[in-house]
Amino acid sequence: MDINIIDYRGDGTVINTRGESLYQYRTRYLHRIQADFAPWKSAGHRFHCFTQHDNHHLIDDFWNFDTVTRIDRCNAATARNHVLDAYPKDEWIGIWDNDASVYVDKLDTRNFIKDVDGICKEAESKGIVSFVPFNAQQSPYPKNPKRWRPRVEQKGTMMFLRVMEWRYDESLDCLEDLENALRLSQQGHLFAQTDLCSVKEYQSAKSTIFAVDMEGTGRTAQQDRVEKYARARAQIENKLGDSIDNIKKQHTANWQNKHVTNTSKSV
Repeated sequence: MDINIIDYRGDGTVINTRGESLYQYRTRYLHRIQADFAPWKSAGHRFHCFTQHDNHHLIDDFWNFDTVTRIDRCNAATARNHVLDAYPKDEWIGIWDNDASVYVDKLDTRNFIKDVDGICKEAESKGIVSFVPFNAQQSPYPKNPKRWRPRVEQKGTMMFLRVMEWRYDESLDCLEDLENALRLSQQGHLFAQTDLCSVKEYQSAKSTIFAVDMEGTGRTAQQDRVEKYARARAQIENKLGDSIDNIKKQHTANWQNKHVTNTSKSV
């Protein structure tokens, strides 16, 4: 499988309370995830970086990638579309953030790494066009892990998806992954979570740990983020002509109608 990392680490003007730039802070994690490539590469998978930084010929921040492609500074939707445009229709690929890895000793992650190509084909046979691994930052580890669970939220930290004719909506400031899944679920496609794999996010606090002066207003980055999400949700509902909750309910009904079974985690 070809696994694609979208790389943007900010610049030198955003400083946290420890005196680091956002770029320096995130570069540490770009190096950490590359150290974690080993079991994936041993299984024959390839890693490609789509970077929005123009110094990759001068600084070797990409020492464990198979290829590096320079793209212009852009929003998340446009960056993901660059990745999709690089592959033929119907190929299964991975799209990860530049802080994404896995807990190899949790759930059935070791076997997932070895079998992910076959797991993607299985997903396709069930009508699933995209899935994400279990994320322990969002909920406790399941007592009864399931092979497939319906999940519209395809958080971009780590996705495995089938390349189709659709693309992400580049007009949205955020939540383009949610809009895409809702739009396609209205067309009958299924989205899932698998408990076969446990994702690790190195930047657990994301950009909210940074002290951001919102033009002297005293507002925090977290407040700005909440407001951006609210605006994006309103845009999505207006575009799709239905509420997000209603579309999610229809997705669950489509899942049940197609009889996707939630089997045990064993491969």
